[in-house]
This record gives sequence, C-alpha cells and structure tokens, in this order.
Amino acid sequence: MDKVLKSEFGLFYVGFCCLCEIYFGGVVGFETVSEIVFKKCMEGNNPFFGSEGWSEWLVNVKEKDVLV
Repeated sequence: MDKVLKSEFGLFYVGFCCLCEIYFGGVVGFETVSEIVFKKCMEGNNPFFGSEGWSEWLVNVKEKDVLV
C-alpha cells in the first residue's frame, strides 16, 4: 500500500468481501458511476491508470479542495 495512504489511514485491511456493498450499497448508481470514472482514468495520452497501474499520487491534496 502507498506510504501516503498508510500515513492517512493508519491500520488498513484489504481483501474484505462485500466491502463496497457495506459502504456504498445505499448509493444509487454507485457501480455505474464508478465504472465511468475508472474508464475516464484510462483515457488520453497520459492516463492516470495504465498498464503499470496508477501513474502518480496527487500532491498537496486537501479535503476542502477535493470536496468542492
């Protein structure tokens, strides 16, 4: 796991079954929207996600800037 995520979340578990259903199950259209966003991340000349995985982590991302 990325060092930034470890510092942000602390103890973090992966591989839970039904995690998306538990956290996002009540969000109407979540699966459709998440697929659209992920496909957009793979587009363009310099995609965020490619054959090597995620290209980079954003620098200086603050909650107030993300939740606009």
